[in-house]
This record gives sequence, structure tokens and C-alpha cells, in this order.
Amino acid sequence: MLSYEEIMNYCSKYKIENNIVINKQNNQQVLDEDTILKVKSSILIFRESKDSYQFDIQQFGKTKKSQEDYIKNTMEKFSVNNESNSYGINKLINAILCSNGHYEEMMSGDDLQNSKFSILVAPKSEYGMAYLRLKFREKGLDIENLKISQDLSELQHNGVSKVIIDFKVNKYENSPKNEQSNNTQSSVKHFRANELNKLEKQKQIAKQNNDYVAYNYAKSAIEKIIRKSRMEVDPKKWESMSIQEQIDFVKIKINESKILHDQDEFNYWNANLDNLNSKLVSNQEIEIHNQPSYNSAPVANVQKENYQEQDNKDSKLQKFKPAIQGETELTILVNQLKEKMNKINAEYKFMLLDNKIDAVELKVLISRINELIDNANSLKSLANNQNEVILLNSILETLHNEQKKMIEMQNGIEEIDDTRKTL
Repeated sequence: MLSYEEIMNYCSKYKIENNIVINKQNNQQVLDEDTILKVKSSILIFRESKDSYQFDIQQFGKTKKSQEDYIKNTMEKFSVNNESNSYGINKLINAILCSNGHYEEMMSGDDLQNSKFSILVAPKSEYGMAYLRLKFREKGLDIENLKISQDLSELQHNGVSKVIIDFKVNKYENSPKNEQSNNTQSSVKHFRANELNKLEKQKQIAKQNNDYVAYNYAKSAIEKIIRKSRMEVDPKKWESMSIQEQIDFVKIKINESKILHDQDEFNYWNANLDNLNSKLVSNQEIEIHNQPSYNSAPVANVQKENYQEQDNKDSKLQKFKPAIQGETELTILVNQLKEKMNKINAEYKFMLLDNKIDAVELKVLISRINELIDNANSLKSLANNQNEVILLNSILETLHNEQKKMIEMQNGIEEIDDTRKTL
């Protein structure tokens, strides 16, 4: 349904204000329902993964898992790509998907907000409902009027309550308006897109009506167009295209290879898509901290927007070009140092994505970055030429900038705590 890269992309390109999805690029309201559901679902997954990350930090003081690890783990919990496992939320989602609009389950206590049912009640219900609708659409269905209630008759005697979920199930039909909205999102289209879209629609209608003659006719016509009209791009134009435009082009090539049943070509373009998606994620600035979190009361909100603004200006970790030819011992050590540095930077930005700052979490990051600074200084003694020294100095400068920024934030939190103690 959604890939990790797509989730990060939706979180980066859109924001939600007063329950309205807004495109950050043009500050316009998004009207396409499919996009709205995907944005809200992506934000749900992202926030749940952030909660898991913060829980681990509070419980263990540190974590070896990256932001990507937490998000992918949350995707599995929520059965984003139809996973089935022992997580409570996974079992709940799959049970709802298999129900016919009515589902009941006994739970310990009656606190829905702090249970697996939390996505169905405020403040998460808006996002949870969007996610369930998206999952049902995979099955060609849609839902509305979801209501969750509890039978508390056994609570005092046995300490359990019955959760009752009811909703209406409808057949999902993607309207021409939605199709048009989806098609206009990309500036890169096949030059015979209109013909292909009409034939694809005819093919789907024929499939629904079990009209195999009409289905095979439309299918053959699509293949004929693709064989005669392959999508191509001039190398110079390719270099001038944005990453998103390159992704859109590659997706067209992947569809061509599927239609023509060319496995080798599919593998080639699919590998290109993976590389471009990774590049897109690494270049994006995630700004979910501008959106309201589930909880209305922020904790230790130390003007995070100012820190983020400074981070955008001069604290991005640069992608250093190799200054050393060959895999020397120093090259390997420097690469390991950069990987650790990138991981810390990603976790720091991850921490800034909502209105909460955890002092323990920040202390751990500062400790780790101090350790990297010591390692970088030690590596300078192994440098054999000026290029290696320049590279390590550049890494050290970036590390010191990150260290300074984190310490300033830590001091800000301590000042707030001191002020509260004196009140």
C-alpha cells in the first residue's frame, strides 16, 4: 500500500492545518481524496514510530535502531503491506478488514486511548479512519460512519470491557474526478497517456463485466501502443529534471516493462527507482514539527522552530566527496565515522519532528557526538596527505556545529526546569 519512501515523501510534501491537508510547495489545499488519505496515513505511521522511539529512549536510555528501522517496524505492526504477525494492532486491523462491518473484542480495563484501539478514538481517530479507509480500498471497498463503543457491564466484576466497532461497508469506485486529480500531480506523463488511460478504463470495465473479448482487445491495444511509442528522455534533459520528475519517468518505464512482460527491463528500472527514492528521502527536510501533535500540551518546547531554522541554514551534514583514492585503512575508518555521524544527525532531526524534547534522549545524542569528535581527532594522526587532513577537518567542523546546537538546546531545557522549580 505504502513504501517507506512514500511515507517520508508524503510527510515532507504535505502538512495538516485545521484538519485540512495542504501542499507545502504551493500552500494550496489538497482536494484529491486518495492523496488526503495517504497523507494522513503516512503521518499516523510516522507519529507511531516516533512514540516507539521515545519509549525505547525512556526505558533503556539509548537505541541502536535508526529512524528508518522504527518506521519500517511500525509499518509491519500496522500491516501496511498486508503483513500478519502477533502485534495487537496488527491483529485488530486485520480482524476489522475481515469483518462485514461489525467487530467485538474483550479488553482489560476500559482505557481505549492507551490501548491498541487508540487509533479509533480522539485524538488519533481522524488518522486511524483514513488509514482503515485506505486499507479497505485495497479490497475494492470503502467504509464510513465508523463508531466505537464499550459494554462496561463486566468491568467491576471481572475488570474487562467489551469493545464494539460498527461501520458501513460500501463498494469503492474511483471517480473520474479522482483519476484526473491523480494524473495531474505529475508533470511527467507518457505522450500517449490519454489513449492509454482510456484503454485501461475500458479494460477494467470489461474485467468487471467478465467480457473477455473486450478485455483482450483493450489489453492488446495497450501493448501495441507501448511497443511503438516507448517513453524516452534526452540525457541533457534528464540532468535538468528534479528527482521527483526522474522518479515519475522511471515509474512509466516500469509500467512499460510490465505491459511488455520484459523482466530484465523491469529489474533495471526497478533498481533505478530504489536509488532515486533513497536519494529523494535523503534530500528531503521533514517538517512535521509544524503540525499539531496528538497531544495538545507540548513538553519543554524550547523554540524548536528556531533550532530547525538554524539547522536548515548551516547544520546539514554534507555529502563529502572521496578525497582518498583506494580503500586504505583511513578511508574505511573515515567512512564508518561519516555513517555514524549521518545516523546521529538523522536521529536528532527525528527528535525535532514533534513538539516534545526528551532531555534523556538529547543527553545520549550529545554523548555520542562527543565520542565521534574524539574519534575524528584520533584519525587525524593517521592522515598521510593534505587532502585527508582537509576532509577530517571538515567532518570535525560539522560535528562541532552539531554539538554546539545540541548543548544550546540542553541548556534551554535546564533553564526551563530551573524556572519551574523556583515557581
